[in-house]
Amino acid sequence: MRRTVLLLAACAALVSLPLAATAAEAYDWSDPHPHRYRAGWTIGPCVGSDIAPLACVSRRGSQRGVIEATAIPLSVLPPGTDAEVLDFLAGEILAAAADFGAGCEGWEFVAHPVRTRVVGFAEGRAVEFSLRSDGRFAQMQSYRLGIQGDHLHFTSIDVASDLACNVDPDFGALTPTEWRTFERAYDRLAATSIFHVFDG
Repeated sequence: MRRTVLLLAACAALVSLPLAATAAEAYDWSDPHPHRYRAGWTIGPCVGSDIAPLACVSRRGSQRGVIEATAIPLSVLPPGTDAEVLDFLAGEILAAAADFGAGCEGWEFVAHPVRTRVVGFAEGRAVEFSLRSDGRFAQMQSYRLGIQGDHLHFTSIDVASDLACNVDPDFGALTPTEWRTFERAYDRLAATSIFHVFDG
């Protein structure tokens, strides 16, 4: 327990959180409970979903989006330091995402600069890309990547305006206005996540 508290405190300092994190704030993906954040946001388990692992994002009682967590064994990734492995997957995500707007005529793909973030109590990465239509924001996917144990874990969430053309109807997406107040909660969730490797 003492080690967990120290790790959480280190995370809080690294991501410049206004309050020191406590052990109760850790989000355990194997046994999730609703966590409340500033600006009225709540992140918690998706009731009735047979897809794991998901976390539903709601605000003042209304579901607004879904965060999906994925795990990749380190054994299938090129060997290297944690930073090298994180940077490799960040590059792979952005390379694969270049076709994300296929079928959306006239859309421009924009890869955002990769940023360092705390993810799962350790140094991680924030990876994002967006699509624009006639220069206007249409859609974005935001990832947080981190290493715990022998897996690389990453979370993802969609942000979309009314110009978006390929939002998953089962997951939905935050609006750009909502994202501006939610991003801090997303970073805090990522920083304090205890990830889990799910079967299937």
